[in-house]
Amino acid sequence: MDGDTEEFPRTATSSAKFTTGMNGIDGAVGYFAAENLITIASKDRGIASTLAINIVSHAVFEREVPTMVLLPGGRDATRFESTLRACRTGIPAQDLTPSDLSTDQRRTLEIYGQRRTAAPLVVHAPKQLYYDQVPLLVRESELRPQLVLLDAVQLLDFEEQEWDEGDEDRYYYGDVDRPSVQERRADQLAEVSRGLKQLASSGGTTVIALTHRDLQVGQDYQGPSPDPGGLEAYDAFLKDSDVVLEVDPPDMPTDTRRKVQVRKNRWGPDHFPIVMTVDRTTYRMHDSTQTTGPRRR
Repeated sequence: MDGDTEEFPRTATSSAKFTTGMNGIDGAVGYFAAENLITIASKDRGIASTLAINIVSHAVFEREVPTMVLLPGGRDATRFESTLRACRTGIPAQDLTPSDLSTDQRRTLEIYGQRRTAAPLVVHAPKQLYYDQVPLLVRESELRPQLVLLDAVQLLDFEEQEWDEGDEDRYYYGDVDRPSVQERRADQLAEVSRGLKQLASSGGTTVIALTHRDLQVGQDYQGPSPDPGGLEAYDAFLKDSDVVLEVDPPDMPTDTRRKVQVRKNRWGPDHFPIVMTVDRTTYRMHDSTQTTGPRRR
């Protein structure tokens, strides 16, 4: 973050807290609050994104939380919007051919379109996004977001390290041995983690960051699975997180159940498993857990 500690503009409701709308998670975590960094991780990036979209849907349309979604790496914002629409309306995206829609479905989509236009939600899908540009986007947004979703951490860009031409085995700015690829990647992810936590703290914002559970260090990695360097990078990223939710992939391709594990919870019990069900056509996630109410006040 280049030592930038400038306070972000806070809104009158910047201390607001909101639930996810899912009993199991709300019962385990209580609520997501301002100044918190929430990490959602999975070996299947798709299911992590699905969980995040369900949370965004509830926050934006039920709680009217101003929200910014960042999709680095040139991700398709149209796909995000179609997934959000399916999640919100219960109408599968593949059924949107006008001739196949019923009168009620057309009316539902019309109402959703009106609500989406008025919703406090902005989506950015930059082809290239450096990690230290994230707080700048949030700071300059007229929306003044109270919730920021980053999907996903591994798609952020980093400046190439400069090397001293006179000594290729030394850092350009110091006299320490050149670190391994694993060490450099862990350092990068730890820096991102600190930056996102600082963004949450200085702006009174809730930040949700998506990441792969075993962050691959190099494209040419041929060693045992999982990549030890990737695990080190993953652990480095989690250090500043207040809450970490890990979503397990299904045991069978046809299984619609997903286990969400509360790996870390700064505000209450962790290692709390929640079994959820995913509707493959609408991307809705739900569970039958009876809520016990917030674990923190």
